[in-house]
Amino acid sequence: EFWHKSPARQYCLDIGISSWEGLWAKFDGENCEMKILREWAPSYRRNTWYESLCKHGIDDIAFSLILAETFPQNRRKRHIVYEDVHPVLGNLKGNYLLGLLTNGAADLQNEKIDGADVRKYFHEIICSGELGCAKPDAAMFIEMLSRFKVKANQAIMIGDSLIKDIHGAQELGIQTAWLNRKGIPSKRTSIPDFEINSLYELKNFLK
Repeated sequence: EFWHKSPARQYCLDIGISSWEGLWAKFDGENCEMKILREWAPSYRRNTWYESLCKHGIDDIAFSLILAETFPQNRRKRHIVYEDVHPVLGNLKGNYLLGLLTNGAADLQNEKIDGADVRKYFHEIICSGELGCAKPDAAMFIEMLSRFKVKANQAIMIGDSLIKDIHGAQELGIQTAWLNRKGIPSKRTSIPDFEINSLYELKNFLK
């Protein structure tokens, strides 16, 4: 509820910043929206933790302040990736040009990328916060194709979101592989070219 009252709510929707990311993002940047979020975020965090505690019968402002301060510190220690990520990306890098498209505030997304130690695998990285639009907007995919100087039919998009990753890429004629780790039933509106449960399965399709 507090997140949707943000003075920069539309901007957050446009580039894909989520409410839980707002609990720990620094919102570095000099554009107007980032400055607004940076000034507003402390009160958002305090209110969110306080109201959450109250819902559990804990009326303790001091504790909510502690949580607002310690959650970002603890969250930054937990950039945990699936066990298939490093071996598969390491193998792919030697054979393919790899690009990473990610929605969110650029400073936070870059923190996640570096915290998970995956930057070294990608030849290009595009954050929606830097581009001003977010997946599934075609501009995100077009920018990556442009950087690699390839056509849509020479690329494949691998992602876990049927709407943001799969549908967005298919609109441009890019092949898609849906990473469905949890075995979620697919929606008929977005049918991927391939469906995988693990990154290890990619080699079967990329051949």
